[in-house]
Amino acid sequence: MSDNIWVLGTVCLLVGVIIGAIGYRFFAGGASGRSAERRLAERDAEIRQLRTSLNAHFARMSELADGLQRQTRELTSELAGEAERLADDGGVKRRLGLLSGRRSLEEVEEEEAASLAVPRDYADAKGTLAEDYGIKRTDEEAEGINPPPRY
Repeated sequence: MSDNIWVLGTVCLLVGVIIGAIGYRFFAGGASGRSAERRLAERDAEIRQLRTSLNAHFARMSELADGLQRQTRELTSELAGEAERLADDGGVKRRLGLLSGRRSLEEVEEEEAASLAVPRDYADAKGTLAEDYGIKRTDEEAEGINPPPRY
């Protein structure tokens, strides 16, 4: 009978271990699933919070950029006004007028094109580019020479 008790004890121990493993699988599995759901919910809340703070950050940066652009326009307008009043250089006045938005790019380009002259291969006055530079002529020879046309 002593052998039967040992066999019965071993069988009971094995049956207990099997029942415990099955019970752990059913009851503890739900707890780990709930903890995973809880962690997932925490991560979702963290992501929502990050998105909210990121949206607030971008809104703030947009406001700051708009303010910076407005201040830049005010500064260029002020500079253009002061240049119109004080500056002697026409190029500075044109550039600042263009920057301030008072004048368009087409107007500035038209003015610059009108102020540029066609290059010439002769000079208006006597000098190194004059056709008769360095040539000594008598008065009689000089009367017969017609000067080149001036444009």
